[in-house]
Amino acid sequence: RCVDCLHRSPLCRECLLDGHRWLPFHRVEEWLPSERFWQRTTLSKLGLVLNLGHGGLPCKTFKTRGDLREMTIVHGRGIERIQVKFCACIQGNARMIASDFDQLMDCDLFPASWVRPMTAFTLAVMKDFQLLALQTQAPAGDLMRYLARSSDNIDPDDVDDRYREYMISQREFAYLSATKRANEQPRRDMNAGSLAVLCPACPQPGINMDPHWQTREDDLRFLDAMYYATDGNFHLNQKIKPMDMADTPLTMGAAYFAHEGDYAKFLPRVPPRKEPEETTCHEFGALGYGAHTGKVSGVVGLYCQRHMFALAGGLVDLQKGERFANVDYVMLTALQPYMDLTTHVSGYDINCQYRINLEDRLKWMRENTADLGSIQKYRIPLTLAAVGKFHLPAHCASCRIFFSFHFLPWCAMTDGEAAERLWAILNSIGNATREMTPGNRHDFINAMLSDLNARRVHGIAKYLARKHNEAAEALVWVREELELVEREAKEAVIEWRKKLATWQADVLDIKKHKDMSNPFEPEKSAAATSGKPGDRLSAFMLDDEQAAAGDEADEGRDSGKRKQSEDVEGKQAGTKQKQTKKVAGQDATDDRGDGKQDKRLQDEESKPARSRRARKEVTNGEMLGNVRDRRVLLPSCFNKEVIEHASMTEAADIERGLREGQCNDALDALDGLRVGLISSYSFTLYKKESKHTQGMATRTKTMDNRKRDTIDQDTTTYRRARQARIALGMSETDEDCPRLKKEDIKSFTVYTADAKLGESRRQTSWIWSKFENLLTSKNKSLSTWTRSALKALWFRRTSLYKRWWEESLLVNEEMRRVRRTFEHFRDSWLDTAHKSDASDPGRAAYARR
Repeated sequence: RCVDCLHRSPLCRECLLDGHRWLPFHRVEEWLPSERFWQRTTLSKLGLVLNLGHGGLPCKTFKTRGDLREMTIVHGRGIERIQVKFCACIQGNARMIASDFDQLMDCDLFPASWVRPMTAFTLAVMKDFQLLALQTQAPAGDLMRYLARSSDNIDPDDVDDRYREYMISQREFAYLSATKRANEQPRRDMNAGSLAVLCPACPQPGINMDPHWQTREDDLRFLDAMYYATDGNFHLNQKIKPMDMADTPLTMGAAYFAHEGDYAKFLPRVPPRKEPEETTCHEFGALGYGAHTGKVSGVVGLYCQRHMFALAGGLVDLQKGERFANVDYVMLTALQPYMDLTTHVSGYDINCQYRINLEDRLKWMRENTADLGSIQKYRIPLTLAAVGKFHLPAHCASCRIFFSFHFLPWCAMTDGEAAERLWAILNSIGNATREMTPGNRHDFINAMLSDLNARRVHGIAKYLARKHNEAAEALVWVREELELVEREAKEAVIEWRKKLATWQADVLDIKKHKDMSNPFEPEKSAAATSGKPGDRLSAFMLDDEQAAAGDEADEGRDSGKRKQSEDVEGKQAGTKQKQTKKVAGQDATDDRGDGKQDKRLQDEESKPARSRRARKEVTNGEMLGNVRDRRVLLPSCFNKEVIEHASMTEAADIERGLREGQCNDALDALDGLRVGLISSYSFTLYKKESKHTQGMATRTKTMDNRKRDTIDQDTTTYRRARQARIALGMSETDEDCPRLKKEDIKSFTVYTADAKLGESRRQTSWIWSKFENLLTSKNKSLSTWTRSALKALWFRRTSLYKRWWEESLLVNEEMRRVRRTFEHFRDSWLDTAHKSDASDPGRAAYARR
């Protein structure tokens, strides 16, 4: 019986073999009458012969010149030996017998050798194992061990070992699949990048460019720019071990590694590596300060930084650290197809150092690599250099401004970290590739990158659609925020726009950076923490210092007179209680506000703030507490039916007028909240930047806590007033009195060092929509700093608006390029199909698919 067929009915041997003429790899069991159980066996042992040609029937001319051969067949259910009978018929006009290779391939069997194969793999197992290796990075040894155990789980060592044959065949199979997908004939000296899967959204000259791209306006030149990211990886290294160092890749220069032959000629010409020169930024390990071992210490590559595609010819091996000579070479080879564009945007985690002497290094490259066929063009277009957003915080303060994707023009919402995401995937194959021979290592990495690129081609439409919607939504709220800031800044905006235009023009030249200012942060002269640490903390502390001094003086006087004043305070408290009862028109025992009526104001918005840090004892004894405990019930304390009753109309109108005034006062209280946030933030900055004594630190902390208490009290005042207004009929979505959430109570970011992840995709708190009272404050330090902070906020919001505006236009252009790319290759494949209809129907069918 067959255990793989749908019906497992027992059959005689002849019927079983006849039914499996086209299913030779099914697993079968044989009934043993004496032992009375089912014994596992194979169709070959039962007498099955695999006939090649003639639809599985025996060849009629086999008796005279046929070949019956026992071969090892590797299929999805195991490894087994099968009798194979080759066809001996003369084929067509060639007047010769079909080769063993052709006959095996006609049956979807991939031979392990080319002349007289003794081993073959089914195409199904080759495809399945290739997909497993790419998706799960499963080692070939484990895959073959799995098949051995599938054949004999008791003694898998007794199964034929075909690991060596599989490694060679899988490498050939991957190469042939790549040439088939690229519509190329397998050969040596293939065209550079001919096997690479191109990014359909990036500009590809001659394939998907706008017909009028060369005449675009200067402010739209970024629409045709090449965005690429550069980075090194030290996980994809290679061990020093005995191996065939003459092994060359089958994909020589045709995929993602730069031409290995030219690169081997280039390396000996590079001058001896000098010790790293003094850097203008930080001493990064990528500059050569780290220790790297192995014959190959890693790779450095270029990637499309907006869509994460590996660039053709964009990888080379590293020998010792991330030398600029390696980066220069791979940059020239990868950018050869894009040298005729007008603009490049480069992202590199050490761009601030790499770009300093780039012109001199390119001059040396032009003089010493002219004979290499893989480099034909040396003139690099105008390049905007930036540092990825993830790496930027590790740089010095000037780099965080002049190399920022947030502030530089043409960057859109690119983050420059595409290489890091690809490394996270490729690192998983590092354990395997470091053991491989040089050629096999390159072939496997090329296959991995082609698979990643192909999958991104399949998902590019959904990806760009999501980016399009995201840009459209963000552009709305960013524009609104910018308009609010400009409304506060008024006529100063005209001057700021001129400064921003000048800054964006100058920042493209790295030589001008040292003489440029930083408009994206408040001036140091206006900073809230300006001044010597010994002189003052901040001008914002003046009111707090006076208040603190007054409190301390009061506390001293009160502590000396506390005993004498206790009786007087008690009498005063009793008098105040009686006055309160008269004003309220009722006794405390009739206070119906305790309970359900008062609960309406006790939602999450009206939670009381933490108590202010006051003196150790209340000066007026218990009197003040008793007075505050009394409640005056107003109409808003009752339910809707009571408020709308005719007898309550006049009282409700009176309270409504009072509440409206209270709400206006509460809105004014937000100015206190803003001041509190600014001064509290200034304390935090001061503690970061200053080296002061313990006493000064304690004093700063005390004043900071006092400010935070003020923030909490102003927050509670606004929330209670808003809730009372809602009780009187105001809509909860009223734009003039919005809800104040916990996440709204925060200062806006004007210092790059304090920026948080994702800020460019989050709206600024609505409490910063008005600056008028802060700008006209009598506190000169406060008004000066607010004016400087407003300027920095305008520059930041304008840059953010520009980046989202660029993103919106760029995504639309990328969509059009994707469509042109698909149309280009559709026409190319259809042309191949028409040319192959008569001579090669199989190729024509594949081309149409």
